Amino acid sequence: MSVPYTPPDYVPPEADLATWSGPERRSRDPINQLSRSFNRLCLEASDRFEIVANLEALGFNSPSALSKLGVSDHFELAKDLFARTPTTFERKRPVAQLERDWLGPIAMVLALLVTFALGAYSTSIELAPAIWVLIWSQIAAALLSRAAGEIGFEEREHVLAILMRLGAIGIAATWVAAPFGVEAAAPALLWYGVAGLLWARSYAFALILPIVIGVAIGVGASLGLPPEMAQFVAIATSVALAIPLVARSSHRTFRWALGRAPAMLFPALYGLGQGLLIIALLRQTPPGSQVMLGAALLALILLTSRALLLKLKERLTSLLWMDTDVDRFVARARWALLGYAAVYLVPLAVGGAARLGTGPQPWMFHWQGFALFGLCLALAVVSLTLGDPTSPAVAFATAGLLALFVSFLWICVVLAATQLVVLLIRSARVERYAVYLL
Repeated sequence: MSVPYTPPDYVPPEADLATWSGPERRSRDPINQLSRSFNRLCLEASDRFEIVANLEALGFNSPSALSKLGVSDHFELAKDLFARTPTTFERKRPVAQLERDWLGPIAMVLALLVTFALGAYSTSIELAPAIWVLIWSQIAAALLSRAAGEIGFEEREHVLAILMRLGAIGIAATWVAAPFGVEAAAPALLWYGVAGLLWARSYAFALILPIVIGVAIGVGASLGLPPEMAQFVAIATSVALAIPLVARSSHRTFRWALGRAPAMLFPALYGLGQGLLIIALLRQTPPGSQVMLGAALLALILLTSRALLLKLKERLTSLLWMDTDVDRFVARARWALLGYAAVYLVPLAVGGAARLGTGPQPWMFHWQGFALFGLCLALAVVSLTLGDPTSPAVAFATAGLLALFVSFLWICVVLAATQLVVLLIRSARVERYAVYLL
């Protein structure tokens, strides 16, 4: 009589992550959780078909089990498990997925450049919808991240529909509270649409949206048309692409989303702090300043920040797997954090050298401002990645309030220094964040 196959218990991985170029598998994603249970099988499988046989024996070919994992059949599931797992012997490494690694940041960079090209946000009132979109996007990102580890793929689409409706209601509410024109609505709806499309993994449409608006801006400028033409194009295109996301069913997950609402306080504070800092930047902009060079710098930071964060995480994970001495790991982790922060100081060094050589220039305020803002965001993302949503939320909200009365540049210097000190102190508490690296 045959004995049913029992998956092995989880054991520590035997492959060094520093030599693995595949996707990070140790998260709360259902497939990643399954890969932990099948750790030995996945580590030693010679190909994905060896995993298929075990999945069939364990009943992972049923429609109900597959739907919870967001795959169409157990062959696709085996392929994902095989690709996500390091190995004890040499195997062909998967090619990085372009859409996951680059299309999202590229869409955000294009949206940022188009936002400045639209010429919006000349007054604080016009920032009202933008601040709401910032707060909403942080809440949505946090809730969708929790959904990825707690519910299935279809349910996550329902959660996205709830969030898209919340975003639309918030934009309408800000218009009622502080009426604004199309010049403020256009960029707010642009970011609303791009964010929703990226979360829905509609990367092509997320790229098309800012491109269409950019073309409208260029055509309008060449033909001498009023800027409102491009703004109306931005509103119409953003709404048209967002409507399918809003129209999705959501009744199945409303109770689940409502139960997680209290945990969204810190993401909301984080987004509010970002909005207040941007208001301070606009208020303190010297007359005659040129923004586009600084905007291009911020776009470059957004484009490269994800890759730098992944490099830091891979470094910390590799150290955690290889080091047996806690003190030595903490020392190395701190040097890695300092090196990560130093990369973001390069633009400030370039700006300082230019100031010494040529004196003050119209582009320098926004160059320094966006460089410091990018550094603050980069350090905050590290804290969030290591499971600390409180520190960046409180720090950004406090800094945003103070920046309304104190120099924006100095507030950003203090904010960055504070976050870096907190990270260096927290690096000694390995037991609190090690799980987020594995």
